[in-house]
Amino acid sequence: WRTSLQPCRSHRQPVEAYVPEELSAPAEEFREAFRPETGSFVQLWLRVRRMNYEQLLWQLISTGRFQREQTYDPENLPFWTIGMRVKVRSQLTMGRVMAAIRCRLGTNCPGLRFCLDGFFGMRGYSDIFNSADACPWMEISNFSTAISLRLQHGDNVFISIATPAQIADVIAWRRTLAMSMPKPKERQMSVKEDDSSIIGKIAYDSQVMHELLL
Repeated sequence: WRTSLQPCRSHRQPVEAYVPEELSAPAEEFREAFRPETGSFVQLWLRVRRMNYEQLLWQLISTGRFQREQTYDPENLPFWTIGMRVKVRSQLTMGRVMAAIRCRLGTNCPGLRFCLDGFFGMRGYSDIFNSADACPWMEISNFSTAISLRLQHGDNVFISIATPAQIADVIAWRRTLAMSMPKPKERQMSVKEDDSSIIGKIAYDSQVMHELLL
């Protein structure tokens, strides 16, 4: 009875040992997806403003805790904002990251803004560059990545819902920045260039962008 349960040796087939160095391409991608390298992600802080943040800022500035230009200093942000640290893949598009944040927050408001230099359109409290009269406007695009934005560990992403007045302020601020930019100089055409050559077809890209912003 015992011998009848034992498999016959003639039906046994040799099994090759697992060798990590000889992984196929799909297996290698699978391992990299679930075991990322240390430099393949970046730790960011997602920050929102506390309730009654304007009153908090007024008290902190009036009591001399910090100056108005120091509102966005890293040591002062915990006083009037709430932060959550997350890990983001460096090559993942920020559009997917922002979609996941909207899902987690349970909102799909069109006025939701993700900004890098401060809370979108919040004037009067400088920005991360300590500019006194700045209006934060650097939104994150859907197709950008942490690598293209040059984000590092510990950087902040400021999340807020912009009002129509703040959107209008940002548009006016962008126009002011565009007007303060120096007008690009037109490049002179050399003797060897003509209108029929590719080099001769001069496209003033910077000048066109300058005019569009205005």
